[in-house]
Amino acid sequence: MFLNKIDITHWIVFIKDAFQSQQISITDAVATSIGELMLCHPYYVQQLAHTVWNKAENEVTAQTVELAILELIQYNELAYSTWLNGLSPTQVNLLKAIADGEKQLTSTRVMNGYRLGTPNNVRKNKQVLEDKDMINFVQAGIELLDPGFALWFKRLG
Repeated sequence: MFLNKIDITHWIVFIKDAFQSQQISITDAVATSIGELMLCHPYYVQQLAHTVWNKAENEVTAQTVELAILELIQYNELAYSTWLNGLSPTQVNLLKAIADGEKQLTSTRVMNGYRLGTPNNVRKNKQVLEDKDMINFVQAGIELLDPGFALWFKRLG
């Protein structure tokens, strides 16, 4: 069952309550970062929160969250690499443009800068990436669907 994103204010309360019920201290800022890093997607927020919880002792810090992110990325790296290996170079380039926050994907600047081909190529590649559940169309534009993949992909450079 697909769950829509949950507002960050609800995540802060949920995460803080869950950690504090286990006598683990966590600030609003750190709880917020867990939700925001995972773009408020329920599955991914819970995945990161669980990994953070496994790493925490008495207190969760920004460093705890960073270590948990690295663990998630490392755990999923083979899948992420496999996803990329199944894409054409222009599809990977389109992912780069989306990850970089480009909004006008068919502008001359973006198509030339990211080597996306023609507007028709962009349209077709968006459809392929959506069919592969790699991108999601949201009110603000397009985002990479899996926030962990997005973090890993951005770190590739």
